[in-house]
This record gives sequence, structure tokens and C-alpha cells, in this order.
Amino acid sequence: MGIKQAAIQELDALMEEFSIPPTRLGRELFGDPSFYKRLKEDRSRVTDVTLDTIFKAVLEHRGQLNLDLDFDE
Repeated sequence: MGIKQAAIQELDALMEEFSIPPTRLGRELFGDPSFYKRLKEDRSRVTDVTLDTIFKAVLEHRGQLNLDLDFDE
């Protein structure tokens, strides 16, 4: 599985988990309600910035963005 497909799977899980319609997700992340539909097209390309935005949004919605992962005690 490629990184684009992983991003799509994360968005699918996020939309299901939080009952977010694809158009709202696209509008919130990129100001483009058709973003998700275009992302799923085989010929669409995804930049690193877009991938960063997607994965950051997933972490934010799940409350995991600012976790303290310092295990040194």
C-alpha cells in the first residue's frame, strides 16, 4: 500500500469515527468540498504538504497531536 492509499484509509476511518461527510472534511482541511472525491481518483497526485495536512488533521481529531511521548522518567 502506498502513502496516498494510507492517507485515504485514515480519512475513511476518521469520517466514520466522527460522522464527518467527505465534503465537510475537504472544506475544513483545504477549503475544497470536492477534495476527497478528487483524492480518490487514480490519476490524482498528492504532495508532501497535503499528506502532512491529512495526517495532522487525523491526529488532531483524535486528540493525539500533542501527546507527551517522552518516556524518560
